[in-house]
Amino acid sequence: MTGVLGRTPMGNFNYWKRLKDTFVQVNVSVYPLHVERQLKKWKKRGERKRAWLKPQQAAVLVDEPALVSLLDSIAV
Repeated sequence: MTGVLGRTPMGNFNYWKRLKDTFVQVNVSVYPLHVERQLKKWKKRGERKRAWLKPQQAAVLVDEPALVSLLDSIAV
């Protein structure tokens, strides 16, 4: 996707990411993106699915409790 990235994060969350033989804590800042165009091809298109969802719908699909809380907080 291409578009205009917001300057201020909508929120932050932390999670533990599994690497090959260890776990590392990752700190994530979430920024709004005003999408101007969807690309037909993108780097991980064979690994990921793309869908337009409301924050409440996305919250049901993610595994990270902190991200669920963030999505719930921005729900409109």
